[in-house]
Amino acid sequence: MKFVRWFKTQQLTLQATASPANSNPPFNLSYKLKFWIGAAVMMTTLTACDAFLNKTAKKSTNDASPRAASETNPFSAEDLQYEQGPFTERKMLINIGLNVLAPAVKAFAAEASMLSHRLDLACGESRRNLDRSAWNEAIEQWKKSMIAFHKVDTASMGPTAERSSSLYAWPYLNKCSVDLALIAHAQTPVASLASQTPPNLRGLGAVEYLLTEPTLKSACHPRAQPTAAQWSEADEAKRLLDRCRYARVLAQDLQNQAQYVAQAWNPSQRNFTKSMVDGTAYPDVAHATNALTDAMFSIMSVKDQRLGRVLGLHKDCGKDSCPESIEHRDADLALKAYTQRLRQIREIFTGREGFGLDDLLISKGHAEVARRFLELLDQAQQSLELESQSPWASRVEALQGAKAEACKASTSKDRRDSLCAAHADLREVASYFKIQVLTALALRQPPSYQGDND
Repeated sequence: MKFVRWFKTQQLTLQATASPANSNPPFNLSYKLKFWIGAAVMMTTLTACDAFLNKTAKKSTNDASPRAASETNPFSAEDLQYEQGPFTERKMLINIGLNVLAPAVKAFAAEASMLSHRLDLACGESRRNLDRSAWNEAIEQWKKSMIAFHKVDTASMGPTAERSSSLYAWPYLNKCSVDLALIAHAQTPVASLASQTPPNLRGLGAVEYLLTEPTLKSACHPRAQPTAAQWSEADEAKRLLDRCRYARVLAQDLQNQAQYVAQAWNPSQRNFTKSMVDGTAYPDVAHATNALTDAMFSIMSVKDQRLGRVLGLHKDCGKDSCPESIEHRDADLALKAYTQRLRQIREIFTGREGFGLDDLLISKGHAEVARRFLELLDQAQQSLELESQSPWASRVEALQGAKAEACKASTSKDRRDSLCAAHADLREVASYFKIQVLTALALRQPPSYQGDND
């Protein structure tokens, strides 16, 4: 285990136990003396062992993403000491950029490229008929791509935010217009998607609709769009092939968009991490940190629009529940995606094995805030992960009458409905981040959330 991780754990414990409410001054002094002696001994021992055994750093078990240390980058040796030495906000941002955000974008671009490849195998120009096996593989690859995007979208900033809506415009997909574009493509194929195509007709959402919608019927009103109605009555094999071939065009565009974002974050190319700390993207590191925490407010969309509205726990749903708002319903992917979002928040907060927001809190004397946030985050992640193991659409539809009341009464401690209790866990995470973490860091909330008291 890295010394910095051991050190951070001990420091969290020390600062939590050394508060006036927990111990008297003589005990604090004795404890601190023992801690620093132990830290010095541990550092000496680990350094000697590493030198003798020639060991390399142990990667986090939570994420197998590649570390950025192997990439060419323009940072100084001091900048890259983001696992040891004196803590600085600049080191923290460089570590999070190079070792958390950039690898997530790189992984998403790889998945998007594979999706395009799978669809090419299923219905490319060399094929006269749909390859059903390759089609099913493409559906599974779309799921991998979607999960990878949710991870990227957890903290969408800079070039990621710039292209976010073109990558996935949830919940604004216009299914009928996608159908009409599909029909036009079947009549007159195009090699690529037009650059002016609006976000609600492209990206992962449009591909999802074409690959997972089960009826193979157009979403257009048959009287308003007779061409679409006629297409809906065509042979099933033709409709599948038409959907596959247009999804292939969309996937190629998705691959291009994802590659653009990956190049923007790549430390060997446009290197947005450098732009975060050199005054190019933000006036200073304090503003860059605030931009990062602003981006992490995507957790509010999970709490409110993605879960709360569906469960009837948000003002946007005026009924007992709103199952029609379920994201990824046909693919049953939503809860798995939200679990991935919470994992990524944890990676950003801890900085994986390097400096993260928890270290920033420790440096400001708020170790207990960091410890408590991670405790709440882990509880919410475990709850969602457990709920994601079974389909949830039927459970949401059953939230009527007494079941809906039990849902609304559920809390983290009084778990009358486990799914709604998972939402309560998430609500505690979001509230603690918004109030306690940002207050301790003296950072503002995004303007759109400053009036939100939930």
